[in-house]
Amino acid sequence: MKLIHRLSKYTKSPFLISLILTIVSILPLSLQSAEVPSIFRTVTSEEGLSNNIVHVIYKDTTGFIWLGTQAGLNRFDGNEIKRYKTFESEVVYTILEQDQKNLLIGTENGLFCLNRSTELTDTIRLESKNLAVRSLCQTNDKRIFAGTEGGLFLINGSQVEKIPFENGIAPSNKIRSIAKQNDTIYWFASQDGLACYDLKNKTSRVFRNSQIYSGGNNYTSLVICDSIIYVGSYNKGVFSFDIENKTFNHLNAFNFDYVMNMSYSRDKKLYVGTNGAGLKIYSPQTNKMDIISHSPDNLYSVSSNSIYSFLLDDNNTFWIGTFMKGFNYNPGKRDNFFIYKFGKYSTSTDNIRSAYITPAGDKLIGTRSGLVYISERKNIIQRISKDTPGSILRSDIILHLFPFRNKILVGTYGGGMYFFDPNTGTLSEPEMRELRQPGCFFRFATDKNNRLWMASDEGVFYYDPSTLELKKYTVANSSLLNNNVTYLTCDSRNRIWMSTLDGLCVFDQSTGTIRTDLFTKEIASTLKKFHYVMEDHDGNLWICKARGLLKVDISLNKVIPYFDDNVFVAAYENSPDDLWFATDKGVFRYNSKAGTGELFPVMDGLTDVDCSNVIQKTTDNLLWLSTGKGLFYCSPDNIKDLNNKGKPVITELLVNQKPLALSEKYQSAIEYLLGVSLPSSSNDIGFRFSLLTYTLPKSEFYEYKLEGYDKDWQPLIGKYEVSYVDLPSGNYMFRLRDPLNPSVEKEFKVKIRKSYRPFVLAAVAIFMIIWLIYLLRRKKKQETSLVTEPVVNEDADKKKKYHYASFSEKDADKLENSLLDYMQNGKPYIHSDLKLQDLADNLSCTTRELSQLFSGRMNTNFTDFVNKYRVEEFKMKIKESSSTKYTLASLSEKCGFNSRVTFYRAFKKVTGITPQDYARSKGVTLTPE
Repeated sequence: MKLIHRLSKYTKSPFLISLILTIVSILPLSLQSAEVPSIFRTVTSEEGLSNNIVHVIYKDTTGFIWLGTQAGLNRFDGNEIKRYKTFESEVVYTILEQDQKNLLIGTENGLFCLNRSTELTDTIRLESKNLAVRSLCQTNDKRIFAGTEGGLFLINGSQVEKIPFENGIAPSNKIRSIAKQNDTIYWFASQDGLACYDLKNKTSRVFRNSQIYSGGNNYTSLVICDSIIYVGSYNKGVFSFDIENKTFNHLNAFNFDYVMNMSYSRDKKLYVGTNGAGLKIYSPQTNKMDIISHSPDNLYSVSSNSIYSFLLDDNNTFWIGTFMKGFNYNPGKRDNFFIYKFGKYSTSTDNIRSAYITPAGDKLIGTRSGLVYISERKNIIQRISKDTPGSILRSDIILHLFPFRNKILVGTYGGGMYFFDPNTGTLSEPEMRELRQPGCFFRFATDKNNRLWMASDEGVFYYDPSTLELKKYTVANSSLLNNNVTYLTCDSRNRIWMSTLDGLCVFDQSTGTIRTDLFTKEIASTLKKFHYVMEDHDGNLWICKARGLLKVDISLNKVIPYFDDNVFVAAYENSPDDLWFATDKGVFRYNSKAGTGELFPVMDGLTDVDCSNVIQKTTDNLLWLSTGKGLFYCSPDNIKDLNNKGKPVITELLVNQKPLALSEKYQSAIEYLLGVSLPSSSNDIGFRFSLLTYTLPKSEFYEYKLEGYDKDWQPLIGKYEVSYVDLPSGNYMFRLRDPLNPSVEKEFKVKIRKSYRPFVLAAVAIFMIIWLIYLLRRKKKQETSLVTEPVVNEDADKKKKYHYASFSEKDADKLENSLLDYMQNGKPYIHSDLKLQDLADNLSCTTRELSQLFSGRMNTNFTDFVNKYRVEEFKMKIKESSSTKYTLASLSEKCGFNSRVTFYRAFKKVTGITPQDYARSKGVTLTPE
């Protein structure tokens, strides 16, 4: 291209230029460079986007992403979409940040200024009629160019000046894009030519390239690079314009693309969004082309080939807005994990429950459909299932693979255990008859004396190969809590840690006894069916649970809980303090000394987070992980870092479960507030936040602390919301940070004011007591003057009690019995939208009669009455075996509660304890939220 520009200085021959273009057009284009992302996340109206047609994407100085759609203005923080009601029905074409608070929004109906702090909008009147504003550009002296369908405008404060190109009705006045050459010269892509305006001399000019391509003046976008302007057109592709020589050339690399937008990067690449041909990335210097396009077979490709908007931000994140398919971005993650493939076989086709890699590099993979043996050195791929001719396998679900005496033990679900010989590729059964049972063998381990321990659904087997001794520990002959033992391992003190359905058991080989009393009841209740135990270099034991981790020192005297909201299934210490965990949200790398961590979720090379409880490191320093969608590996020493560090922001403050809205007192949005002062009744608060790193929702690692309530920094993985219930009055400071960037914190003050209601109630009570004493004394004086004692008419009292409810004591009895029967058998309380009127309709009474029954006879109210039944329903459901697969929130919803906080408060009011404490007391571990 430089050659073309130079030759154009010396000739004006259209023929010669066309010949050069033809030569260039046949030069090879190199596709798919390594810098182009291949994995994208798609966000659509299902995630809250106003409309799936995205005309503009803009990133402000804070780090928020703004999206102009066909039906509204949205803001994206990486986790959630925020809609702005003022622009709910507006077609938004362009966005420009004017200062720290104001955004200029160009729409189909004109130009508007949005104050992000107050969320108020002002109209900037350009003409008496509404004009569609397509482009905006700010000058060095803060003036604004606005390109519209009806001309170019220069805005200076409240002054608006119209700048015409040619005559006022010429198509050249329909401005679609603006680019700045220097402090005074600006260029404009119009419907009929490339226009230029000198801000200093106030002169304008329009350039057309009809000498080369007639009808090629319908321009949509432009960018400037040094002395070259690149212009995109509706139907003729891309042109280059030499500013010095005022000549046009066509870039044959784009053929006749329908160009929607253009950008130019720091590395001098041209990004061209087309209508139907994807995003094209072109290097004029090397004539190389990359294309990002939609692939129906690739779940993580861009969602459409119609690219309506594009932004490459400072962190090299690609933001791609489409027609009818929302927007896409490549998460701020890297390809650190790789699926294992060999030949035509990819492990991505298998649900893998276990794997073992031999020192020679051979791989035995246990799936839900049998065994797969791969030897790259022998060029062998062998499958063994129960349906394989001659196979002795009784079950295809392989639970565990473990090396033992030059063979590999194979544990199955319901099919017993086997030995696999890598040398012959054959299976054999144990010689001992006691081990040839068709049960479940969940786990194998060896102790310091090379004795084999086997966890099964019928107890624990112990085998000493030196003496051929075989023992079996069960509930009947030991202190084992349950015969169903799902996990076991041996620590450095030769203790065998065992996970049973009823809790933790530890076999102490020095005494030959099984202990179940190592921890407090509260901790022990969380250790039913734990997943993994890993011992680090200091001898600390890390116990992976269904909810969080426990770090236990070697003497078992100190227990520290971590990450209570996450499921941990496996662990590995790669090097001192460098811990790797398989979790329900991805692979988590944690520096136990520094307290910093990093989560590698799906799309960071992984395609699934359904991990089995095995992590293995091989001699080539690779970590291997089994998942429901394949066998993955990574190199811990070559992990790619994120391009950007987190800058935490608070995006929403919840007060009593409702977002804090702009009000007369709080006239600023939460991002611009330093703190709030709340009444004592508003003491349930929550925070939603983001690091603005744009990885994936629920893949960030935060640390937070509410000073005045939390003693230490609290880690948070995979969630972007925390809440506090029933905060006492006082002053608090909420602090938030990225552990990888701890020097940058977000602070927010919260004051819960004292309540004077108790003092008022006490004063009223004292007054009432004094008044009652006065009335009693007065009555006593009156009674002394009476000769006979008055007769008490009980029927009259009862009638008086219910007279304004218009029903008798007998009717009240009947209504109460009907109510209790309906609540017991009809269970209307499981419906979260149950109303007093609904009960009245079903009982054929009035709401007034029901209210009188609640207050006059049952000493309660409608809400407390219904919530008591919901709490009892929760108590019954939690006893069911299926309850462990539900989260606390989902289980409470099944009982009729519509929010976590309402459930929490109601449960505590009825029982005096929290739902979590109740679940633990019943030995139930629910699925984490």
